[in-house]
Amino acid sequence: MLAFEKHYSIEELSVLWGMSEDFVRRLFRNEPGVVVFANPQPGKRTYRTLRVLESVACRVHERMTATESQAHTALMRSSKRSRRAFTKCA
Repeated sequence: MLAFEKHYSIEELSVLWGMSEDFVRRLFRNEPGVVVFANPQPGKRTYRTLRVLESVACRVHERMTATESQAHTALMRSSKRSRRAFTKCA
């Protein structure tokens, strides 16, 4: 990790990726390498600010893209099977 690597806010990533802030926040909640600023106070809710390193954002994006690509491939394979099954039945 570089100290001067670009850090993204949750809002910036949600705009870049076209997703809700809540979804992006959940996506990075337990991701290693995310910087968390918190000020816990007894008896009060703890507010956290997340900053996501560029390398972490790239890693998660690649992981999500690979998953999406694999899901698309599986869907295409299953639709081919169902078309074949349909043609055999006809």
